[in-house]
Amino acid sequence: MKHPLQLIQNELSRLNCYSIITFFLKQDQLSEFEIFASRYGELRRDGKLANILGLAIEGPLLESSGGTPSWASWEPSHREWERISALGKHGLIYVVYSMLGKSSKRQSLTDCNILEILSQNCVAPALGQAQLTALAHKLNATPRKCLGFKTPAEVFAKILQEAA
Repeated sequence: MKHPLQLIQNELSRLNCYSIITFFLKQDQLSEFEIFASRYGELRRDGKLANILGLAIEGPLLESSGGTPSWASWEPSHREWERISALGKHGLIYVVYSMLGKSSKRQSLTDCNILEILSQNCVAPALGQAQLTALAHKLNATPRKCLGFKTPAEVFAKILQEAA
């Protein structure tokens, strides 16, 4: 019986497409995911998954909104971050991460050296949509010298008003 990844590989090959497979990860399934990632790594090294470029994790630490299941939002311990990072050796490429959330204990990227831990195995943190939106709002509300000390939002609103 073929591994499910081989079935996905066959379909991607047929369509002449490539993919990074992304998973919502429950905290209590980290051990199972480690086994799955290890098998992915073996199949990839054997040349059997040429169209599956890698694996990614949505969460932990994502706000449960915009489609993220509440069970995918959890706060890994230092040891769990090390385990997640170690999956980079098997093909984990990135972890979608958000510092926004309902918990007052949300970890920042520098807490418990998350960036350093992930980078040890070439796993990249990727910002979640809520965090990207918050960053865009902050940048658009920051006055700029090149805009006559107006904010990009003010300049854009004026352009829209003039175009109407």
